[in-house]
Amino acid sequence: ALVVVFHHYAHMFFPDGKIGTGVTKLVLFPFLAGHASVMLFFLLSGFVLSLPFIRGKSQPYLIFIQRRVLRIYGPYLGALLLSLAGCALWHNRFGAIQWASITWNHPVELKRVIQHVLFIGDYDYTQYNTAFWSLVYEMRISLIFPLLFIIVSRLSLISSIFVIGGFTLAGIHVGVHQTLITFEYIAIFLVGILLAKNMDRVGVLYKSISPMWRILFALLSATVYICGHSLVVYGPIWHLGD
Repeated sequence: ALVVVFHHYAHMFFPDGKIGTGVTKLVLFPFLAGHASVMLFFLLSGFVLSLPFIRGKSQPYLIFIQRRVLRIYGPYLGALLLSLAGCALWHNRFGAIQWASITWNHPVELKRVIQHVLFIGDYDYTQYNTAFWSLVYEMRISLIFPLLFIIVSRLSLISSIFVIGGFTLAGIHVGVHQTLITFEYIAIFLVGILLAKNMDRVGVLYKSISPMWRILFALLSATVYICGHSLVVYGPIWHLGD
């Protein structure tokens, strides 16, 4: 969460979100990798939400949804009210800062407010608060999460990986279309579910490797996590970095 805050700070006050150059830039970059942090959050959501089902403490769907709504949608509506108030008072007052200029650049509009409340359509979720986009996907995917868990729980490891790959490719194929790119983020939730399902196997495998291999694995993981988007070209394929 702090990395996301620092990420927004960098975009607000520094050109292109870059702080420093050379070694300084390299050292600070992990603390500014806001998008990667959100991807990790999606994966952790899939992992943590799976644990009650795996431990035999599943709950009725309506109770599950009520809890997700209270945890996500309630605070979201509170933030939306504050953002609408800010937009009404201070729209078009951020000047030429590129990142900030995408927010509060129009007066409050009823159609956009309704879209923000209902999460419907391919709408501009940066208009009132640039951080809202992750909550939109978190809430959408939460509505179908029990179904996603059932799918992964009934598939073999290889089949699950193919399903995850299918969702990933679907998200990459549609590029930047906000509604359809939900497929890509579903894939990340599915990875979390798959990790939870195979938690014991992963733990045994990790304990069986030498300390040197653990260090190498940690370095590789950190590199892919922080530099994922630098390893692919821009355009729709950029989403493969997620």
